[in-house]
Amino acid sequence: MLDNFPATAGQARALNDDLEENGAGGLTRVVCLEGPSDEELVERILGGRRTSRATGEVYHLEHDPPPRPEERLDPGGFLERDDDTEEATRAHLEAWRREANALKAYYGERGLLAVVNARRPMAEVTGEILAALGHPERPEYYAAPGTV
Repeated sequence: MLDNFPATAGQARALNDDLEENGAGGLTRVVCLEGPSDEELVERILGGRRTSRATGEVYHLEHDPPPRPEERLDPGGFLERDDDTEEATRAHLEAWRREANALKAYYGERGLLAVVNARRPMAEVTGEILAALGHPERPEYYAAPGTV
């Protein structure tokens, strides 16, 4: 399984060529998890992302808040990133969507793409992913604890 790779259609072509050249066969399925809309992403990012000056960890005030001071897990201070502006966020999302759409077209044309609505409960999303993969039952499809 590859996560967030390839990120561009060029990388997808190179991966396919490399797999074929090395006799590894091609990819058998590509699953695209569709999540929040751009509007929701902009709201989430601008609504509370903070970066720890001490650790570099990124938190979100609502969805993944920084630890409380008494927990002594991250001394902070917590800063907003300079590029957390609506203009920069929208430009980044637009560029990302262009690449994502090109990748979906590349794999869709090859009959490999399964698009899964990831905004549903985890069990439903998992079920749809397993269905897209043909409900693999062999143990090698699943990572054993401590091997990842």
